[in-house]
Amino acid sequence: MGNVADANLKEWGNSMKRLMNEFGTAQVVVPGHEEWGDTKALTHTLQLLKKYGKR
Repeated sequence: MGNVADANLKEWGNSMKRLMNEFGTAQVVVPGHEEWGDTKALTHTLQLLKKYGKR
């Protein structure tokens, strides 16, 4: 998950879900620290949050 010192961990999962609901058909996603891609980046982040119990 990287440095989460400034993250709102309680809200991060909800924010990802809202983002996916609003922009789930986006063709390009520009994450903060990875390569540009598609919405798989959003799904991946949500999976990481679940894995590490941050959701």
